[in-house]
Amino acid sequence: MSTVLAGLRLPVVGAPMAGGITVPALARGVSAAGGFGLLPAGYRTVAQLQQDREAMGGLPFGFNVFVPTPDQGADLSEYLDKLKIWADKLEVAPGDPVWHDDAYADKIEYLIANPVPVVSFTFGVPTAADAHRLRDAGSEVWITVTSAAEAKIAEGIGADVLVVQGPEAGGHRSSFDAGAPEEPLLDLIASVRAVTALPIVAAGGIMDGADIARVLAAGAAAAQLGTALVVTDESGAKQVYKDALLEPAATVVTRVFSGRPARSISNAFQRDMESVAPVSFPALNSATKELRASGDPDVMSLWAGTEHHRARALPVAELMATLATELIAAQG
Repeated sequence: MSTVLAGLRLPVVGAPMAGGITVPALARGVSAAGGFGLLPAGYRTVAQLQQDREAMGGLPFGFNVFVPTPDQGADLSEYLDKLKIWADKLEVAPGDPVWHDDAYADKIEYLIANPVPVVSFTFGVPTAADAHRLRDAGSEVWITVTSAAEAKIAEGIGADVLVVQGPEAGGHRSSFDAGAPEEPLLDLIASVRAVTALPIVAAGGIMDGADIARVLAAGAAAAQLGTALVVTDESGAKQVYKDALLEPAATVVTRVFSGRPARSISNAFQRDMESVAPVSFPALNSATKELRASGDPDVMSLWAGTEHHRARALPVAELMATLATELIAAQG
């Protein structure tokens, strides 16, 4: 059993939402309430990771690392032509659509030299050697998976915990191959449980204590919440994004914002660009960064789980206390 999961007073993990959403204040709130806050290493420099670590004030937390997505060499010309029309309308310049590995090796070395209780991975697995070094340094290795096949790969490199992400989740699908598997979360937990006994943290569409109770009953040791935390006071999300999450709206899995499948509220930019968006992460993410930062909800990546309209705009401490009460009630 994971020592970290066994020590939780509330079986809730805060999702490591990159791009300025999961900031230390949000992760602190989750950990202080008896859950476990994960911070994103994605899109952050090593110097910023050190600042984030210091901002946690001694509370337990982990970092989430993006495994580099191989460059597919996709033809971006049609996409970039259409993107320029949107950029001109917003009076911003598109970013440079280049592939990079997000300083992956430097982050691994930093985390081995400066261990945290958990290092989690998204979009793939580290090498078995790196997983071993992280564990020797004192970190648990958590791998995000979207299928039973990925779970077996994660177990093979020495994972301690599987973050099992269903298609209901907002934001990026964490599949190793930039695909978008559709097996619903509860079915996926059963599929993963059939091939491995590793502890499971369930993610995708979990909004309240009754949802947490359901995934625990299905075999998970804890629930990872993302969309439910975006609207909290401590979240770094823009207010226009928080407002959008609180309203009923259709979500779609799309590549238009980042070049990888991700669940977002449908908007004008998504609908216009859908037919020309290739698999090309993080090149598209870099190209659209300034447009998405404009604050225009017609263009922003409004990452949202399928149950986003059930989110509650509360301080994180109040939300965590509410979840605890609901969980007790649901478990009878």
